[in-house]
Amino acid sequence: MIVSAANGTLGRGVPEETSTASSSAPEVTTAASEPEETAEATPEPAEGTSAASSPSEVPESSAPPATSAEAPSPAIPGCEVTPADTALGEDIMGTELPDGAVVTAVTENRPDSDVDPSLTWVRVEVCSAGLSAEHHRVVATDIAIAARDAAEGGDRIWRLSVASWKAVDGAEYPERERSLYVEDFSMYTWDRGAAVPPEGTWEESGG
Repeated sequence: MIVSAANGTLGRGVPEETSTASSSAPEVTTAASEPEETAEATPEPAEGTSAASSPSEVPESSAPPATSAEAPSPAIPGCEVTPADTALGEDIMGTELPDGAVVTAVTENRPDSDVDPSLTWVRVEVCSAGLSAEHHRVVATDIAIAARDAAEGGDRIWRLSVASWKAVDGAEYPERERSLYVEDFSMYTWDRGAAVPPEGTWEESGG
């Protein structure tokens, strides 16, 4: 009887101890989880600092206004420039022109069949807000002087054509005004101090 009573007492005591141990275990885990929550709270300030660092990125967003300030650099709206593919073309496109005119294209073509094939026909396209016939001749002469002084220039030009195009508001493409040309290019001095001004050497044509 004593043994059975002891067993009963022990049997009852063991569950009580395990129940108390198990009940104390959650308390330990809750106590342990509380520091984890505080540890998780620390990243929240870090997120705050990242949010605080975002204002420092605001000056980067102010960069686009600088690019928009550079946008007006194109001389005349509607006058699209095609880069030259020859050294002579690059020198001609670098000509400084008055009245807001700009060289938009330079192409080299074969001369007529009865001309020395080593020579070239240079066609220049000029675009502007509008050139008078007189100013067109001045611009064409500026281009001729630049072509004469080019490294690969005047000595191999047979014919030089300079066409004038006018940019029109609302139009997709500019309108052609007129075209000037001169043949036997190297036969002329292209010097504005000459007895005969070179502006008078140009002839008008449709080509």
